Amino acid sequence: MKNSSSSIIVFVIIFLAITAIYVFFVVRRREITFEGTVTDKDINESVAQNSGPANQGGISFGNRGNVTHQYMIKVKTDAGKTVNYQVSEGQYEIIKIGDRVSKGKGTTEVNIVSSTQNSPPQAPSSPPTNTTPPNIVA
Repeated sequence: MKNSSSSIIVFVIIFLAITAIYVFFVVRRREITFEGTVTDKDINESVAQNSGPANQGGISFGNRGNVTHQYMIKVKTDAGKTVNYQVSEGQYEIIKIGDRVSKGKGTTEVNIVSSTQNSPPQAPSSPPTNTTPPNIVA
């Protein structure tokens, strides 16, 4: 009886410690603030291999690994610091090198302040005038 109650206490202590560490990093990420220019982008790929029975001398079909991607932007802040910050895949596709971005306190989202992305070319207001008739060969 005493042994099972002490193992429950150890489990609860470990669970609370892991939860506290997780909350610390989530709160810390939300507290980061910066504004600056994106200088680089990078995708970090990691592969975790399953070590199930099929990989221990058996026949395996298909990809047994788990691939994850981490989308990172590097920002040169107005204060002169360099910040490496993880963003979502969608934000990674939208944000371009040279864009000015900001990240406010209390959020994990990066906002584009101004973009270097060129706007699509404007169509001419009137069709081009060609006074020379086309050269028709029969």
